[in-house]
Amino acid sequence: MTAIGLAVVLAAAGCGGDEGEEPLTKSEYIKQGDAICSKGDAAIGSAAVALGAEGKQPPPEELARFTEEVVVPTLQDQIDQLRELPAPEGDEETVAAIYDKAQEGIDQIKEDPEMFASQEPPPALNEAGQLAGDYGFQECG
Repeated sequence: MTAIGLAVVLAAAGCGGDEGEEPLTKSEYIKQGDAICSKGDAAIGSAAVALGAEGKQPPPEELARFTEEVVVPTLQDQIDQLRELPAPEGDEETVAAIYDKAQEGIDQIKEDPEMFASQEPPPALNEAGQLAGDYGFQECG
């Protein structure tokens, strides 16, 4: 899985949404979550294509800027959107754990954008991706 794919995985979990909302079924939750992740993936992918449009590997400082200006905000937005989804009843802790791990990875990228740009995503992102995939996400895991 690519670093971008792993990053999108982060967004895959949810802690419960607003009080008073009906929880989603697991299949509805995964479908809506995967739609959020797919949209974010496309945004990151399009920006990445534009970054490397000349067919050359951009310099590390450009990759770091891309990470700070595109990847991190997109991932954070995905997590925020997914947290708003009402988690399936009984799965609140499971999906919260995925988000927490994803947030840990994003925070690590914020501290060191060159880490992500070097194709070595933080272990927390990898772990979040594994947890999301185990939960059943396709686009987010």
